[in-house]
Amino acid sequence: MAGFRLFDTGRRMLDATQALTVIAEISPGPPRALLQQRLAAIAADLGGNAIFRPRELPDTHFMRFVILDDPRGELPALLAWESNHDGRTADYLAAVARAAPAITAVFECCAGYPADGTAEVERWVAWMLAHAHRAAAFYTGYRGVPRRAVVNARGVHDAIREVLDRDRDALRGLSRSDLQIQIRERVAARHAEL
Repeated sequence: MAGFRLFDTGRRMLDATQALTVIAEISPGPPRALLQQRLAAIAADLGGNAIFRPRELPDTHFMRFVILDDPRGELPALLAWESNHDGRTADYLAAVARAAPAITAVFECCAGYPADGTAEVERWVAWMLAHAHRAAAFYTGYRGVPRRAVVNARGVHDAIREVLDRDRDALRGLSRSDLQIQIRERVAARHAEL
């Protein structure tokens, strides 16, 4: 249960939960229809679709794709990708290109998208940064806490509940300090990764 301290004032806190907004023009015609089909398939099965699985994005707290249309039809349709992530944006995008290259299936429907997609990481990162827009403000549920610390805290919570549910009778009647010791030892024995 070593993990991260929740209130860390060091570099880790400064790098946690950054906002990224990428906005790119959608190529009209068939690419637009293809993009809508792909986004619908992704939304229908976030974890198991054959196109792109958001959970494969490294160090990502939250992400969303949105198609922005001009109701008057005077401006081109845009694809917006919002992502709250840990670390420097360029480093994050490079990690995305390596860990989740299937993101190309979404962005290849945009005008000027690199033909080789994420295969040429530096070029892909440059294209994404050229289409990135600074957020004036954004919400974060865990300010300054890296995603892996949030995931670890959830794992600790679940492990404690598991111990309490499974070993209830053996733990009943212990003093507070003995109960804490027993929970800590049992969680550590069964979940060394926490």
